[in-house]
Amino acid sequence: MRISTLVLVLSALVSSGAAAAAEPLSEEETIFVIVTLGRVIVPAKCDGYGYEIIENGLLKFGDATGVDAPRFLRATIAAAAAIGGGEYNREDLIPEVTRAVIKIADEMHEEITSSTKSFCKKWGEMLIEKKVAKRK
Repeated sequence: MRISTLVLVLSALVSSGAAAAAEPLSEEETIFVIVTLGRVIVPAKCDGYGYEIIENGLLKFGDATGVDAPRFLRATIAAAAAIGGGEYNREDLIPEVTRAVIKIADEMHEEITSSTKSFCKKWGEMLIEKKVAKRK
């Protein structure tokens, strides 16, 4: 009797929405993750190229695009830390964001390796367009 009850409970959990696969990131959420990574990498790799980060620009960009900016910012930072072997709060992770960070970071690395100058121009201009950075 107990085994059949356990089977019923497990079956209900597996078929419930809580156990269902998560929705993929929306286009706006994906763009927010891309912009967040650019916001972190451009100042580190493009010093001397004339870009200055706008304070609260990333949060305002999230607000303007309908993305929960604080949540996705934490998830992006936690994903980058997890991938790099750093410290992070596991509760901040969103698996879809982590997968996006892996893909985007790989693409960014290829671009930087190919041409830092081209990378900085492309990504710096994108940050300016999204109002996350400005020219010095």
